[in-house]
Amino acid sequence: MKKAKKVLSMLLALTLLLTSVQMPVFAAQTDGEMTEARAPEADKAEASFDEDAAAPDPASNAAAAETENAADADAGEEEKAPALEQPAFAGEKAAEEAANADAGAETSDEAAADADAGAETSDEAAAETAAGVSLLEDEQWLEAGILNADLSLEGNYVFREGTLDLNGHTLTISGSLLHTGGDLLVNKGTLLVTGDYRIQNRKDDGSYEGCNGALIMIHEEDQVTIGGDFYASGNWRYFDSQADKWQDYMLTAGTLTIGKGLHQCYRGDSFRAKDAH
Repeated sequence: MKKAKKVLSMLLALTLLLTSVQMPVFAAQTDGEMTEARAPEADKAEASFDEDAAAPDPASNAAAAETENAADADAGEEEKAPALEQPAFAGEKAAEEAANADAGAETSDEAAADADAGAETSDEAAAETAAGVSLLEDEQWLEAGILNADLSLEGNYVFREGTLDLNGHTLTISGSLLHTGGDLLVNKGTLLVTGDYRIQNRKDDGSYEGCNGALIMIHEEDQVTIGGDFYASGNWRYFDSQADKWQDYMLTAGTLTIGKGLHQCYRGDSFRAKDAH
């Protein structure tokens, strides 16, 4: 019985000992839980503190708002700046369009000038072949008309159409004369040719043939002097506009002087002289 009481006493003592050991742990745990429980309140306090610190002052808010509004206004002005520049851009565009229009007009003028030049070239080419002859590199055209003064020409010439009236003046050609068409009316004047005088048509291969040219000497004062050869292969008659009729003889007066030779080619009647010639 005593042993049982003793054991029971030991168990009770042990139980008390264990209880005394666990109490601080429980207290510590309870304090920890209380600390943890109090943590949200602390956090809330800290958050409240932060909110108070972060809460802007009304005056500061107004200043910030004004600054922000000013910044927005500046940004708006910057965004609107291109709109202010638009008229200048429009003016530049108009100037560019005007320049393009001028360039187009110049191009049109150049095209028109080229067309005119082409037409002139075509006219010249047509004129060169109108009488069945083309100019050589060293030749020029002798144009029809009426002389009002003496005329001296250097080089070789081709007379192809119309009437050339010396009208009492002297025409000097320091070269050769190719007479392929038209009438050369001495008309009391003087014709001096230092080279050959051909009343002929020149073919493309360089050979010659008869033509419709006519040398008319019907006045006593008519003088024709040829330094080289004279080739007569033209008309044997001509139309007298003053008498309004055809004349069968073109060499009826005046003086014809030939330096080398007289050649009547292709037509047996192309050189017909009579009376005082």
